[in-house]
Amino acid sequence: MVGDSSSGKSRLVYNSFHPIPNRTVSVEFRSKEIHLAGKVLKMQIWDTGGQKPTRRDVEAYYTRARGVVLVYDITNTLSFANLVSWHQGVVQYAPQAKLLVVGNKCD
Repeated sequence: MVGDSSSGKSRLVYNSFHPIPNRTVSVEFRSKEIHLAGKVLKMQIWDTGGQKPTRRDVEAYYTRARGVVLVYDITNTLSFANLVSWHQGVVQYAPQAKLLVVGNKCD
């Protein structure tokens, strides 16, 4: 899960809202199992920090990704514009990954 800082990635990963959020530094990991069509899908979710100093580190994590969620804040046009940069990183390091774009903070 990638996108600019404060786009709401952690909110989506942990399904919780904190009025004063803790910013993700580097990467946080979470495992989740989903039962779908009689099968168990095991996911390892990497919640990445969106700060520029961590971006180069994050690109290394794309290599084995099967899917990437690109998150942006719909109240922040720069967050949306920066999806181009995040997308380029995914295409460069994980061309096989499926992509999902999520506009967050619509409430």
